[in-house]
Amino acid sequence: MNRQAPARRVLVLGTGSLEDVIEAVARAARAGDEVVLLSLGYPVTEHQRRVVSAAIDLIAERHTGVDAILVPDVGDVPAHLRPEDTVAIVASGLELRKIERVVRSASTDDRAAGG
Repeated sequence: MNRQAPARRVLVLGTGSLEDVIEAVARAARAGDEVVLLSLGYPVTEHQRRVVSAAIDLIAERHTGVDAILVPDVGDVPAHLRPEDTVAIVASGLELRKIERVVRSASTDDRAAGG
């Protein structure tokens, strides 16, 4: 019996509110997806620690797989994405547009390379 691996839901965490992150994590956990948290920025702020900790706790309650990765710069995000990933960005304003541009560019580069 072949069991399909769960889909990967990648949440790129900007400086969004804790409530926004928890909502996005809860959606991914309900779907049974493996969750990958990409926490942007270095050094890590206390807000980031609280957000990632709360997200991991919620995911653990749902018995879903989780990886949490510190990504120092938005330009490093594409290195953590796979072509089949579902990507959600938890950010707003200028930060959201910058992350979207990087993710979209990575997706275009992947298609051009035949991936």
